[in-house]
Amino acid sequence: ARSDAPTGLVQDGRTWRANLAANRAALLGACAGRSLPPSMRRYLFGTCFLGSKAVEECSQEIARSLATRAGPGAPGQPQRATHSRIHALLSRLVRESFRTNLAAWRADGVSPEAQGPSDRPAPPACVGDDGVDRATLRQERREALAGDVLNQYYVMSGQHVPALLSLLVPLLSDLDGEPGMDAVTLTAMLAAVHASLPIRGGAAEIAKRIWSGVLQRDPELTAYIRRLLEEYRAKHAQLGSSLAAAVDEDFDLELQPHSLVLPWVEHALVGFLRPGAVQYVWCQCLLRGAAATNDDGSAPAEPWDNDRFAAICVEVFLLLRGALLSLQSVSELHRVMRERPLMLLTSEIRRCTQAKESPLAP
Repeated sequence: ARSDAPTGLVQDGRTWRANLAANRAALLGACAGRSLPPSMRRYLFGTCFLGSKAVEECSQEIARSLATRAGPGAPGQPQRATHSRIHALLSRLVRESFRTNLAAWRADGVSPEAQGPSDRPAPPACVGDDGVDRATLRQERREALAGDVLNQYYVMSGQHVPALLSLLVPLLSDLDGEPGMDAVTLTAMLAAVHASLPIRGGAAEIAKRIWSGVLQRDPELTAYIRRLLEEYRAKHAQLGSSLAAAVDEDFDLELQPHSLVLPWVEHALVGFLRPGAVQYVWCQCLLRGAAATNDDGSAPAEPWDNDRFAAICVEVFLLLRGALLSLQSVSELHRVMRERPLMLLTSEIRRCTQAKESPLAP
């Protein structure tokens, strides 16, 4: 064959990488402002939060912990989650959360105790020959896996915060049961999520940016909320802090407007919006990070787009305008901020947050 014969293969590595980056940017640009199917969500999660080095380090750390605590173990015995001193506490947290604030994320449908509706239909009953409901088994497996991941993460990092389960649930929803997605891999991904999202030190700053955005967009609404807070402070200052705390469970004399959305930031809206809406928000906030994937395939340094997340939270806040302007007390304000976003449809949030231009544009 002649060396100068035309060919469809790109033989130059630099050209191949440039074409790959261009195709990836085009694909991700087309995802802006859209709800994505599970396969695309899995791609974004894997691209942004999964690295082979992180999984290997996590596996080695867990193996060291097991060896230290339990010795070598029996030959051929499968590796189990390392039980920590808070293992029982974490298991109870998972069970109770899936019955209350995270009930819409259950694998077997929405619990009657759920605080808000789900935009996903409950899966049909599937009872095997043994009389056991397969959906119930899937939920039990999901709870057990969540408990193992949280427990392993605590053993590996020495820390646990309540928001960790909220950050894990979207991963479980799309990755549970996928090949290779065992507890070790999910623990490594949770560590990446925890490091990327501003659920601790940076959460207050993001919350302030959200409040500032609402202030610019709707001065009347923010003035009404400020007036409620000022009246609240004046009333409770006269009672004294001890008596005020006794009559108001949400008592906080130093309550600032931005703290109203702080839980949204700390939990990345999980438990505050319906699952479909959370999945939409997460995907929109990961598009820029996925487009910045390194040439070696490793996860990007900053996968989560805080600017996009803050902008979406501003729109969610403004969707609550009617309910907020009808409030007469701060306790009602807290309740609306906790419960009313669950009533929003994914289509409403998508419609008001769709960018006119791709968020990947410089």
